[in-house]
Amino acid sequence: MNATGAAESKHPALRRAGLRRIRIHDARHTHASWLLAAGANIVAFSRRLGDSDPGVTLKVYSHFVQRRGAGLGDQLAAFMAAECGGANLSCVPSAP
Repeated sequence: MNATGAAESKHPALRRAGLRRIRIHDARHTHASWLLAAGANIVAFSRRLGDSDPGVTLKVYSHFVQRRGAGLGDQLAAFMAAECGGANLSCVPSAP
């Protein structure tokens, strides 16, 4: 039995269980999407996926990165509040 035959033989069981077939690529994409949604560092994330360059990763998953940009102002305000005790514009945050 080849790989396709093995996968096809599982379909009736999946249907009976009310599950859909998930390819390994689908699982990889879900994993990647969840990492980005959690705020993973794009360089570390790209290495984990085995992509040759973070630019390749960004091309594939840019729609997740764009969605995350909506809350950047709130993130900056929270950072400034934590580092400077509020909206003190003369504060210089410490280096990471």
